[in-house]
Amino acid sequence: MADRLGFQLLALRLTRYLNELVRRGEVSERGLAHLTGYSQPHIHNVLKDARGMNTELADQLMAGLGLSMMALFTQDELSGLAPTALPESLPVPLLAGRLGGGKPFPRLASRPRLRQLPAAAVRASTSPVLAVLDSEERSMWPALWPDDLVLIDRDPAKRRNPTFEQIYAISWKGRGWIGRCRRVGRVLVVAVDNLREVRRTLPQIPLSEQNILGIVKGNIVWLGRDLESVPLIL
Repeated sequence: MADRLGFQLLALRLTRYLNELVRRGEVSERGLAHLTGYSQPHIHNVLKDARGMNTELADQLMAGLGLSMMALFTQDELSGLAPTALPESLPVPLLAGRLGGGKPFPRLASRPRLRQLPAAAVRASTSPVLAVLDSEERSMWPALWPDDLVLIDRDPAKRRNPTFEQIYAISWKGRGWIGRCRRVGRVLVVAVDNLREVRRTLPQIPLSEQNILGIVKGNIVWLGRDLESVPLIL
């Protein structure tokens, strides 16, 4: 699988993952150096893309952190589908703007860009659209990463009765968020996986002010780690 994807692509994903751990304070560059036996300046340069990551360093980093390689693959790659050679795909419109982080909710342009996605995921969704997560969106880390490409199923029945088992695209007062949610009486309770981001999210939304379909825009049913892995249709 790694051969088909290419080591450089996986190294890029690993670097993004490590930078996020450092940003969150869960590990330091000094700690990574201690785990691997490399110098701290070397680790710093790798994380800042000033030096390339070799297979030995990647193996040592993942072993030292107890990180499974599965975390670096998308759902389709884990199923054995190479991202550049999907056997069957269908076009899906891409929302204009980034999703999450309290930024303006992305809109569907009159002539949106289209991207090819696995046909099975598209056919299993109702009125599907794609969105790119904001570069500061970390509320569902590590399930979703900043800049991930996500497929949103806009089935009205699912949106009327959201559950904490799913992740949803949420719009409130024109701003976009992602998280788990559920109706409790006359409010929509929103929860996130990343407890560090709780203060930046919406714990409760009153449903008396707006129809739930105007708030819960859809649930996220598919993700892609890299935009370049999904062909663009101009």
